[in-house]
Amino acid sequence: MSAALVYLRVSTEEQAERGYSIAAQREECRAKAQELGATKITEFIDEGVSGSILERPALVAALEKLKAGGIRWFICLDTSRLSRSVAHQLLLIDEIKKAGTELIFVNSKFTDTPEDRFHLTVLSAVDEYERARTRLRSLIGKRAEAKAGKLTHSPGLYGYEFDKETDTLHITEEEAKIIRLMYQWFVSEEDKTKLAVYSHEILSAKFRYQACLDRAVAYIRQAKLTHDYMESFYIPAMNFDAINAKREEILARILKYAAEFNAA
Repeated sequence: MSAALVYLRVSTEEQAERGYSIAAQREECRAKAQELGATKITEFIDEGVSGSILERPALVAALEKLKAGGIRWFICLDTSRLSRSVAHQLLLIDEIKKAGTELIFVNSKFTDTPEDRFHLTVLSAVDEYERARTRLRSLIGKRAEAKAGKLTHSPGLYGYEFDKETDTLHITEEEAKIIRLMYQWFVSEEDKTKLAVYSHEILSAKFRYQACLDRAVAYIRQAKLTHDYMESFYIPAMNFDAINAKREEILARILKYAAEFNAA
C-alpha cells in the first residue's frame, strides 16, 4: 500500500498575509509524498475555510476516504493546516491513527509519541497566542485611529465611498446629487409635500427590503441544512480518485492545447 492523501487548506487572510497559497502547499506536499515513495496521490482542498472550524467539507471527505482504507500517509504542510485548535488537532490525529494511516507534516517531524503530542500541543498553543496577540494589536491600532479622528471601517454612509488606504471618505457624485435634491426639497415649501411622499415610499421600501432579506437568509439556512443532510449520503459514495484523475486529465489537455497554440 503506497497511496498518499494530501490535505491542503488556506483562509483568505492567510493566503494574502502569510503566503499559504494552495499552489505552494501542493508543491511541497506532493514532493514529500514522492519522497516517501507514494505511487498514488489524492488531494483534498479546503480553500477560504478557517482552521478553527472542525467540520470542513474537504476534511470530512478526507476522513471518509481514510475510513475506506488503502491510504498509507496523510500529508499536511504543517500543524496549522490540519487545525488551529489544539483539541481538534488531537481528535484528528486519533481519527487518522484509527484508520491505520501515518500522519506526516512537511515542515516538522511527528511520530505520535507522548513527547510529540506534547510538542504539538505547545506549538498549537503558541499559534493560538500569536493569533490572539495579532487581534489585540489590531484592536489597539483601531482605537488609536479612532482617537486621532480617523475612521476604522466603512460607516456605510450613502453618498460616500470609504478609502481603506487613507481611512477617509470620498464623495460619490451620483449619490450626492440625490442627497442635494432631497435637501432642496426640504428647504422649499413647495417641495415639502414631495419629500413627505418620497419619505413614506423610502420607509415602505426599507421594510420590504428587510422582509426580502430575512426570507432570503431563511432560504439559505434551509438550503444549508438540506445540503448537509444530503452530503451524508453522497460523500461516502463519491469516487474522489476518479474525480481527481479526470481533473488532472482535463488540465493536461488544456496545457497541451495552450502549448500548441503558443507554438503556432
